[in-house]
Amino acid sequence: RSFPVSVQETPAMIWEQHDVSSRKLLVHWRGEKDAGYSKPFRHLEFQGAIEAELDLPCSFSTTFTNALDYTGEEFMPEVNIEHFNEAMQYVSFSHDKNGTEQSITVSRGSVIRTAQRCSLIHALYEVIASSDNLDDLADL
Repeated sequence: RSFPVSVQETPAMIWEQHDVSSRKLLVHWRGEKDAGYSKPFRHLEFQGAIEAELDLPCSFSTTFTNALDYTGEEFMPEVNIEHFNEAMQYVSFSHDKNGTEQSITVSRGSVIRTAQRCSLIHALYEVIASSDNLDDLADL
């Protein structure tokens, strides 16, 4: 004899299921001994991991945008500035449907599990608020 089992959704389960595709997600890439060694593989590893997690191979694109922009006065070779600027990147997801870019639904849990699959990610952050003015953030 079998009995129906009711699963209560806990706050943690609801938190993991929350759609974060419209939120800013920030990837902090792992440092490396030889600058640029893993750079060609970062995006490929993340794209493969999120496709596996969502079970949606090749049906959407992942876009990475530099979060840092070195404008310091200290001289640094151009290649080092590039590595510095690419150390932290925003990630976003979309797919092309009939020539129109549309966002896809990505749960917080899927993004967390994706980051756990990636050996080249140091940390992944969800940006809750941002501003150039501290007072604006204090008002939130």
